[in-house]
Amino acid sequence: MKLTKFAGFYEARRVLSLCEAFGLGYRYDGMSQTRVAATAALHLTLAHSKGIPSGGSAFLRLEKDLVAEGGVKVEAGMAKLVDPRAPGLGIAMNPELLGSPDTYS
Repeated sequence: MKLTKFAGFYEARRVLSLCEAFGLGYRYDGMSQTRVAATAALHLTLAHSKGIPSGGSAFLRLEKDLVAEGGVKVEAGMAKLVDPRAPGLGIAMNPELLGSPDTYS
């Protein structure tokens, strides 16, 4: 289950619900993604009963991390959320890496 391939939570949730209805297991994974995307995918997987968290560690190879604190971290080969009870995705962004917002006239 690659959250970014489903273009968001809504479609991914529909597919995961079908997997569970038919008794199929699944795992979350990612491609080359940021820690923000890996955190979102892990939240979604942990919200379902048959999810097996795996993969989603490509962000460890990034030179700079968009996340200043929180989100997913990998310890001893296991992905876990820093604070699973934090609101939203539970992350604080690194403002220096975000740049200025685009504006349109």
